[in-house]
Formats: sequence, structure tokens, C-alpha cells
Amino acid sequence: MGSTIVDIQLTVDVLTHTYQNNFDILYLISADGDYKPLINEVIRNSKQVYVAALSKGVNPELKYIADVFVDLDKVYFN
Repeated sequence: MGSTIVDIQLTVDVLTHTYQNNFDILYLISADGDYKPLINEVIRNSKQVYVAALSKGVNPELKYIADVFVDLDKVYFN
């Protein structure tokens, strides 16, 4: 249950800052496909979204909806 509260608070914070025009680029380090609607809304509001994640368990759609996807396997396992 704790991670759900964190996910919700993160979403609320990101949307608040998006609507207040407080940033240009969102950096999201997560493989969780539950963030797809959040990413789409941020992009819809003319912000860029960079997603970074390890390949294990990553939702494949995140690679395509983000403006930039960083595969952290290449960073941590070379």
C-alpha cells in the first residue's frame, strides 16, 4: 500500500508543476507502465519526458511514448 501512496503523490506533484509551468523536462526513473497516462498528459502540455529504467520488467510502451528513453542496463552493467 505504501508504494501506491507514493505513486499518487508523485503524480499529483508532477501534474501540479506541469500546470504551473515550473519545468520544461520531466525525468522519470521508473519501468512502471502505470505512469503512461501521466507521461502522456505532461507531453500534451508541451513538456519533454525522459524516462530511464533497467530493462528487467520495463513496460515496452514507455520506450515509445517518452521523448527520450535511457536503458540503465548500459549504464550499470557494462
